[in-house]
Amino acid sequence: MKTYLLILVIALWGIGCQSPKSLYKQGNLQGAIQLAAQKIRSGNTSDKHRLILEQAFNESVQAELKRIEQLKLEGNPANWEKVLSLYQSIDYKQSLVKPLLPIYIKKEYRNAEIKIMDIDEAMANAKNYAAEFLYAKGNVLLQQKTKYSAREAFYQFSKINSLYPDYKDVRLKIDSAKQRGTNLVLIDYKNNSPMMLPKSFIQELMHLSATEFTTEWASFITRLDGRKVDNIIVINLKNIAVSPEQIRDRHFTESAQVKDGFVYEYDSAGRIKKDREGKEVRRYKYINVFATVHEIAQHKQGVLEGSFDVFNYNSTELYHSEPFRTDLVFDHIACTYFGDRRALSDAVMINVGKRPLPFPTNEQMIMDGIATVKGNLRGMIRSNRAAIEK
Repeated sequence: MKTYLLILVIALWGIGCQSPKSLYKQGNLQGAIQLAAQKIRSGNTSDKHRLILEQAFNESVQAELKRIEQLKLEGNPANWEKVLSLYQSIDYKQSLVKPLLPIYIKKEYRNAEIKIMDIDEAMANAKNYAAEFLYAKGNVLLQQKTKYSAREAFYQFSKINSLYPDYKDVRLKIDSAKQRGTNLVLIDYKNNSPMMLPKSFIQELMHLSATEFTTEWASFITRLDGRKVDNIIVINLKNIAVSPEQIRDRHFTESAQVKDGFVYEYDSAGRIKKDREGKEVRRYKYINVFATVHEIAQHKQGVLEGSFDVFNYNSTELYHSEPFRTDLVFDHIACTYFGDRRALSDAVMINVGKRPLPFPTNEQMIMDGIATVKGNLRGMIRSNRAAIEK
């Protein structure tokens, strides 16, 4: 039913500014019924909308009833879902039209020939038969004891739940199918870099929240807990390096031309010029100013490289491998100056008053890269669900 309503919403959105007649001519009977009913409900008395509603409603309902009979005659239990959907379609159209009856067509001096049928029992039967079929199909799929069949069983039982939330033991079946169909994925690491990793780094790297990685068909752990593991993601650390500390100490001069008062303009006779309003004409006077800057620039950088490797835990078959790289950078600039402050550029001014800082340790540098690695891991999992849920 939820899917059917979604289709109706999309259909309504597509109606736009069309008329009931144009929709009818296009073969969009559902849209013609919806729009014509809407116009009549809003007080439009035009017979053309009433006639279109009569035609479209009867043609649509008759076609759906005929299709229902064909599906029933086939005797295929899988058809009950389609039958139910058709009954729901008829029920929806009747719910649009029923409050408008009788619909009088003035130019023909008659009421529209629209018959409202009682389909409640037929719809209830179709729903029951559909649920029985889905339940049996779900059980067969569960008995196949594969991940993929369990997932398909989950979808079948979920359909039942949308029809009958309390149908038999469907909630237990859904939970069972979900559990059987979900991969348990171990996240681990391997240090293939030349650097000895501090314990704190490993602890922080493996400090992961299982829920932030969980996908529809995969749950995650960071240590074995006795449950059967299906796949493993290895954070393969291949290169971890940090450069020596670098300090650049330099002095340089900056200059600028700045306003320094104003001067009057004179004519050829040596008199101060005046504008049309009689005001004395003057212009700004500029001078050159200078400042000597003492700049201390600190720099330290590193890199953390590796790959995320997804394996089948039992066969060690490689499903996916994706490289990652995190650049670790510490930059700090401190400046003092002697001279005229107005000579300083914006690039220097933002560092004036700052003092040199202690350099971060190598451990601090690589610790700062862990958050980026975790973010990359989340992105890899989101982008490669097929491999992880395999």
